Amino acid sequence: NPEAPNVAEKPEVSHTEITKGREIVPVQGTVLRRAIEAIDHDDWVPLTFNPANSEARDYAIEIFGCGAGFFSVRETHDVPVELAGIFIRVKNVAAIPEHARLLSSALTSVGIDHEIVQRDLPLGSVTMPDDYCELIIGRMKATSST
Repeated sequence: NPEAPNVAEKPEVSHTEITKGREIVPVQGTVLRRAIEAIDHDDWVPLTFNPANSEARDYAIEIFGCGAGFFSVRETHDVPVELAGIFIRVKNVAAIPEHARLLSSALTSVGIDHEIVQRDLPLGSVTMPDDYCELIIGRMKATSST
């Protein structure tokens, strides 16, 4: 007689198999929250996304939850719906502000792929002081099967 399976045990399923969108898992959230809390910066950093992209909005809300005292939410249709990926936008990539570097390190520490880009990303007109930094959430990048 084979032993009956224990129905109380749940099979291990990778995170990517159970979600179609991006998600911050608890351990990532804890590490990201601590890294963001350690960034010494007085001004809010805009967390920008297109509200027409519900997946990007949901992911932005999760990131906001890890840095509620650091980010301000900015919903705008200036972010093209077709824009894919996560970007830290600065005024000049030759002079990246320290808090932008630290934000990039925080994202990297939890495996969030992103790019640091210069002002000329096509996103409407935002007044940018020299130390400007903005986190832009675009749609989820397509993944290859190779």
